[in-house]
Formats: sequence, structure tokens, C-alpha cells
Amino acid sequence: DARAQAIPIFQFAVFYDEDLEISPGPHMDIRGRIHTNAELWVDGGTGLYMHDVVTVAGDLHLEFKGSGSSDGLENFIGLNDGSWADVLVDTHNFGGDHDPNTFPSEAQDQAFDDHSKATWDHNIQTRASGVEPLRLPIPEGVEPYELVEPCSGSEDASLAAIKYACNAGLTIRVRGTELEVLAGGAPIVLNPGAVAFDVNKFFDDREQSSNSGNGQPSATNGNSDRDVIEVNLLMFPTPDYQNGIFYVTADPTNPGGPDAAADERQYVVRIRNGMELQRPLTIATNLPMYVQGDYNTILGNWQPSSLVADALTILSNDWLDGAAGEDARPNASVNTTIKAAVLAGHTPSDLGGQGGGQFENFPRFLETFGGGRTVAFTGSFASLWFAQYTNSQWACCNYYDPPVRDWNFEDRFLDPENLPPGTPTVGQVLRMGFARRY
Repeated sequence: DARAQAIPIFQFAVFYDEDLEISPGPHMDIRGRIHTNAELWVDGGTGLYMHDVVTVAGDLHLEFKGSGSSDGLENFIGLNDGSWADVLVDTHNFGGDHDPNTFPSEAQDQAFDDHSKATWDHNIQTRASGVEPLRLPIPEGVEPYELVEPCSGSEDASLAAIKYACNAGLTIRVRGTELEVLAGGAPIVLNPGAVAFDVNKFFDDREQSSNSGNGQPSATNGNSDRDVIEVNLLMFPTPDYQNGIFYVTADPTNPGGPDAAADERQYVVRIRNGMELQRPLTIATNLPMYVQGDYNTILGNWQPSSLVADALTILSNDWLDGAAGEDARPNASVNTTIKAAVLAGHTPSDLGGQGGGQFENFPRFLETFGGGRTVAFTGSFASLWFAQYTNSQWACCNYYDPPVRDWNFEDRFLDPENLPPGTPTVGQVLRMGFARRY
């Protein structure tokens, strides 16, 4: 017997469609469910503590994917009685290897699953335990990145139903250098300063040569500065939130104006002054997104919110555009707090080669967080695609000095009434009686 199950993606603390790599050097806690539709690579340096159930549609690897080595078995899973168990064995101890297309025997799979039940309270479940991928309800062959692409109007109905652009109440778009704002397809006028577009606004040292192959070659604009679509949430009264979904995009062509060619633009979106939201809000874009300063942090006025983008970079409350440059890291001298779900792309590691930054660098940084400065994040982290525009390789720590990562799952997302607007669902056909705590 079986039944279908649809799960809001932000009811996971961490959800990946591709390989999930978690390799923090400092102590790290992950509270909430973890799921990947592919392989899981974990390698805690001084302690990785996974507090809830971990489900893996592939296999478990206790090593750093980029090199195949390990900093030591400092990985722990929470048990049902509140205690901790060491995670000391993985698929390789039961006949597995690094090739996701080859599998241990049925008996070896059973041995791994038996070990999970006996040692981990079955709180780590893999392909050997019967875990299957959780997929978006979109047509077969359609890539998840379509969720953030512009709306063509000719999409399959099931795809249009979950594309942010097709469901946005407010659309902010730059054509060349001309900014337009639409509600329901018709132009509207926002408060002065609510949205703006500026070329060559600030420098991103990680992405200075990252755009080759995406229609935006390296060293565009001569100095690789970002061309910024600025969204100043302080200037948005409640009516301008429309249905609670903003979609932001850019079209490099504008035949009517003296605009630069596509390969001379590095369009990005920056969210500012988001400390207090007026109502639930999702901001989505097919472009890179930067969030500057505290977001959704006013006590007593928390709002369900999500940030959806090609990739997400966090800029601290201290960030100054002019302080950033090649091999110049601005100093972040204060803490920064974000309360939102994130759905964005990441950069993968190469097996046996270059590391991609792993989950601990999924929200990206460009500053020196000295003196134990913290970036506190309460929400959900989901990645369904590889970043396309911001696809440079991670390199510690040329362009940043990482903060203390105080990352927590937002328990309020477990109530469907508290999910951000437009939250996608994932699902599968489940065997009846196969217990999962979704």
C-alpha cells in the first residue's frame, strides 16, 4: 500500500537536490530535518551535530568530497532520548564506493540499515533504507532552475503554478538601464527610493571573473563592479507588497536607449533596510542576490519570508560599497541577523578536486568578521540548482574571513499558516507504515 505526500520545502532545515556537503571547521549545530536527493558528505572538524532525522536518497560519506580525506570523525546524530551518537561508519564500511551508480549488495545494504537502527535510532536513513528523492511537481525533464526564470506565458500549467515570476504581485525589471515596476502587468509608481538601478555600484571579489560562459564574460564593465537593482524595503508600505511575492529580473536589451551590450552588464539584486517587514514577503530573482544588514528582525513583528535567487550573499550591517575591492575585504565589526528561508544555487565541489565551499558557505560572505562576529540565521536552507551567474569557485579565505555561524531552523515554518508566500512543495510516493517525522 502507498500514499502520495507533499512536503513544503521550507519545513526542512536543509534540503538539497544535488550532493549535500557539510564540512565545517568550527563546531556547528544543525537543528531540524536534513534531506538530499543525492549523496551526503559530512566531515565535521571540531564537531558537527545533526539534531534531527537525516534522509539521503544516495549514500553517506564521512569525508571531504573535494579531496576524499577527513579531518576526523567528529560527526554526531541526535538520538530519540536526547543523547548523542558518534557517526563512525558510512557506506564504505558496508561495500559502497564513491560511484553513485554502483551499489552494495542487498545484504550489505541491509547491514547498513540495521546499524542505523541499532546505533542511530534510524535517524540517519539512506538509499539503503529505502529513501527516495523528493521532487518538485513539475513536468519531467524541466530543471528546477525554471522556478526563478521569467514567466513566458506558455509554461505547462503545473510549472506556471510554482514559478515565482508567474505568480508575482509585483515585478521589478531593468531593460538595459531603464527600470520599470509592474503590478498585474500594468506599470505602477512606488515611493521615491523604493527601487533604483545603479551601474558599477560595488565590487564582489569572489565573482570578479566568474561570469564566463553565461553571456557575461570575466572582467565585464572593466572592473567587474555589480550593476545593482536596489530594493529598499523601508520605502514599501503594506499596499505595495501586493500579494507578497516580488519578482526581480533584468533584460540587457533595450533597443530604445544607449544601453551597454549584454556582456557588459553584471546585474544583481540587493535588498536593504529589511529589518521590519509589513507582512509576509518573498523576494525572488533569477539573478544573484545580496542582502545587506539585518532582515526581518523586529521583535514582535516576525513575518514569514523567503529569499530566492541564483545565489545569495550576505553583507553585514557595516558594509560600505567603496571599501570593497580586489583583495580588499571590508571589516564587519557588528553582528548581523537574518530571519528567512533561503532557496538559492550553490557551487559544487569536484570529486577529488576543488572544493565548492560546502553547506557552511552556502550563504556567501565578502567581509572580515573579526573578533568573533556572528551571522545569525533562523530559517530554512534549500538548494535545488547550481548557481549559474555567480558560479566562481569558492576559495577560503581570499575574499572573506568567516563569521561565527549561528544557524537555526525556524520552527514556525512547521505550521503551514507560517510559510512564506509561494513556498514550493516536494513529494514522493511513500510506503504506508514507513515512519517519517515530516
